[in-house]
Amino acid sequence: MRLSVEMSMSAVAAELGESDSTLWRVFHYYVGRAIKEQLNLSKVSRIGVDETANKRGHNYVTIFTDLDSGDVILVVEGRKKEVFQTLYGWLFDKEGHPGKIALFSMDMSKSYKAGSREYFAHSEIVFDKFHIKKAVNEAVDQVRKSEVKHCEELKKTKYMWLKNEQTLTSDQRLKLNTFLAESTLDTAKAYQMKTGFDTLWKVQPKAVEPLLQTWMQSAIGSALKPFSYLVNTLNNNYAGIVKSMKTGITNVAAEGLNSIVQMAKSRARGFRNVHNFMAMIYCLGNDFNFKFH
Repeated sequence: MRLSVEMSMSAVAAELGESDSTLWRVFHYYVGRAIKEQLNLSKVSRIGVDETANKRGHNYVTIFTDLDSGDVILVVEGRKKEVFQTLYGWLFDKEGHPGKIALFSMDMSKSYKAGSREYFAHSEIVFDKFHIKKAVNEAVDQVRKSEVKHCEELKKTKYMWLKNEQTLTSDQRLKLNTFLAESTLDTAKAYQMKTGFDTLWKVQPKAVEPLLQTWMQSAIGSALKPFSYLVNTLNNNYAGIVKSMKTGITNVAAEGLNSIVQMAKSRARGFRNVHNFMAMIYCLGNDFNFKFH
């Protein structure tokens, strides 16, 4: 079991002189038994929701994570609203209760919003900061793409505009400052809109809504189409975005797990089937005590 989280199963099979199909059966047995005997959801009240895929564009799964403990509480195949129905029943099965779920931290997908409202109508929705900022970054990059056609200087500068200032290289920082000081490009204007948006997570809770409203008005006044579309997205998800800014609640546990899952996926070059993938997520996302004969 230790080797299986450090190496691909095919590499473990070569190391032990066993077929990988045999080792996967053993792996499923012990992970399944640990889920049955050790997964207790009686204290779960805040849940993070994230999605990932076994291979690019294939075999999507939804991962539900306890925001307080960081443990994976459920992995479900698919990303439709029905995954919340599965969670509803799973909570009863594992000594939890749907009525105790105070909030979900998740992205702004229509299916997740529909599922949480249908099966957990009493729970608050907090949209994850990472996904909100991703939408802002996409607007910035759309502005850059429209300008790069007639501005050679913008070629190969995508990540300079999207990275946090603290993570820029010295060359990138110098180039960015030059753009901001001397340029009248829309991309520079979009970047300044982005940095202004980032500050909204740092203000006092009472100031969030007035400042967000001011920012949205500025975004519309900028005459940048991607930012006008972004404002529509913000309006459609307003309550959950404001809650994110006021509380600072994030889906960081799920995002951290996703990084580990991506490494395992890369190491294995994708898993043979989605069930192997799901079992590995349970194993990586929980501190199970495996009991062997």
